[in-house]
Amino acid sequence: MWKTLSIGVKKDKEIHFYDVVFDQHEDLNGFCDVLSEYILNKYQNKLVIKTLNKNYCYLTSNERKEAYENAKRILANEHGKNRVIIKNKLIEYISLSDTIIIDGFIAFRLNEYINKLELAADRAVEILIAKKEYDEFIDLLRFFVDIQNPVINTIHVLRIEEKYVMLDSSYNEISNECIDDFLNEMRYGTINYDDLLLSTLITLAPKNIYIHQVYKIENKELLSTLKKVFENRIKFCNDCSLCNGINGAKDFNKKLDFFDAMPKNRLLSHIKSDL
Repeated sequence: MWKTLSIGVKKDKEIHFYDVVFDQHEDLNGFCDVLSEYILNKYQNKLVIKTLNKNYCYLTSNERKEAYENAKRILANEHGKNRVIIKNKLIEYISLSDTIIIDGFIAFRLNEYINKLELAADRAVEILIAKKEYDEFIDLLRFFVDIQNPVINTIHVLRIEEKYVMLDSSYNEISNECIDDFLNEMRYGTINYDDLLLSTLITLAPKNIYIHQVYKIENKELLSTLKKVFENRIKFCNDCSLCNGINGAKDFNKKLDFFDAMPKNRLLSHIKSDL
């Protein structure tokens, strides 16, 4: 027999002790594997809740619950690393001691692990606040759209290369001062066409928006924002005559032929020159 370890576990406000016998030093490694997993499963969630209640008492109960769920997702990705931290500290401590009280060990020996929990809680609250600000921003945009009279009833949006083409119900160019103003502001910088699309649609506040060839739009956050702002006004499409016309125009000349079949205007001529 190498040693006997007395383990103190708190139950119902009392500490109960259990003895574990090690025949050889090598048995310690497997035991600490199990005990580190036990600490993670039994104590981690309680420690996160304690941290949130202490450091973020100004949050509402529901907000702390949401932050707690955020922290759980963050820590799920750190499970393996945290288990190694705890295991190494257990091996170090038990090698020099015949008694370990789990609660005391966590409080006084796992500073690195506790710091990681606090950082996870901080990050969880940052995510919560960012989401809250985003939701408030969406509400403001939705309110702005709702109180406006539509400048144009229907807008069709297509993604061509990195740009967006905006057409009315007759497939004619949609001109708006906000587009020119935005482009003038970005004359010496990189144009963000996603921001340009969102700004234009909010300014025009159409009753109906059709986003064609949705699969070409890589910015899924943009699609989510559009859906939240315009709600039932917006529809996403991949298989209408307009979508299929573009899909069928796979080479340069066919793309030109397809656009030649549409009404002539300055914007479409400009877009064709970029294809």
